[in-house]
Amino acid sequence: MTPDFREPGFKKIVLRPRLTGQLAWSRGSYYSIHGIIRSAWRNEVDAFIWAITIPPNSSAKLIFPANRGKMIYENGKPMDSSTVLKYTGDSHGGFVVEVPSGNYHFEIR
Repeated sequence: MTPDFREPGFKKIVLRPRLTGQLAWSRGSYYSIHGIIRSAWRNEVDAFIWAITIPPNSSAKLIFPANRGKMIYENGKPMDSSTVLKYTGDSHGGFVVEVPSGNYHFEIR
């Protein structure tokens, strides 16, 4: 969880889970000037689950772990059917998605 330094004050947030073989889950929060930022993920045998909160007047760049051949779902629906979430390409070994403020529940399976 880091700010995008091109947009100070956590106006834009970068979230990127760091998966290792030794860590099955992680969660954290930060009280920014715009509100609370939350990220909680767990890595299961057949799925990666990630819940996030982006405060009002902020947006986020999410970098999903690379799981080629698997689908990303947001609230149980394929992410590519969303009009709010924007896939912006691959970077840092994962899929990059831009999201506006809100609460999200993602699954890769």
